[in-house]
Amino acid sequence: MTTWRRVLGAMLLLAAAASFIPTVLVAEDVKAVPGLVLQSATAVAGILLLRVPELRRDGWWMLGATIGVGVTAFNTSTFESGWGSGYLLQFGWSFYYAEVACLVGPALRLPDQPAPPRTVRRLSLAFWIVLVLLPALSGLLWDPVAMKGYSGPGRWFTLVPFEPLAWGVPRAVPVMFLPFAVAFTVAQVRRFRHAAGPNRVTVRLLASLTVLLVWGLEAQLVLNAVAPADVFWSFTTVITALLAAALLVVLVFAVRVNLRRAGFLDALLATGGHAPQTKRCWPGTWRTPA
Repeated sequence: MTTWRRVLGAMLLLAAAASFIPTVLVAEDVKAVPGLVLQSATAVAGILLLRVPELRRDGWWMLGATIGVGVTAFNTSTFESGWGSGYLLQFGWSFYYAEVACLVGPALRLPDQPAPPRTVRRLSLAFWIVLVLLPALSGLLWDPVAMKGYSGPGRWFTLVPFEPLAWGVPRAVPVMFLPFAVAFTVAQVRRFRHAAGPNRVTVRLLASLTVLLVWGLEAQLVLNAVAPADVFWSFTTVITALLAAALLVVLVFAVRVNLRRAGFLDALLATGGHAPQTKRCWPGTWRTPA
């Protein structure tokens, strides 16, 4: 099992490094620069969390979010016209919200006083189903040649062309996402109210930002279903800003916990191997101090 985990970990690290390629390719567009900064912050936070054994699980999820940010670069005009591949565009569109699904677990656990494990598992699974699986299914039912409303390249992998579901699923996603947004909010409000200790401010700040992010995402999903594409893309700036703020909190926490751990290890190594000091309490006898 340990060998398989190491192999999977190495593959994830390699995929995270490769995910910077599409982001760099579209970075010539000024609008794509925030995505590169966002991806870099996510990767650094993930690597720092991996260095702390008790936070390693969240570090892997942060690297998954790094890959998700890189995948969204495929959903740009560079890969639609410049690279001329509708398959890459479809891939980026299907996994457009994958980074948000990856961040559900860390958002509910970091920095401490996590939500109940069952709540974290259920919400993580729900976000993956609604935000990733359903859009990917909708894309597989889409036929750009036979169906109207799409002017991009004709190269698109269509499993079974079925227009009612291809159009209906994106319109059903905001309705299906609403109860999970409420459940996520309830979990974070409880963490906000019961936050205590040295990380109290960090817990409350991360909880507040992620709640705003989830409801901003709900608003964007509604706009995707009822508003023109220009309105949808203009709201992306708000989502990116909230995501960047939440990631900044995680990054600062990751840096702090690594510095604190390094200081603790230095102190431990500095005292390691030394025998406890003794004092003389009677001629010819020794004992350790009380």
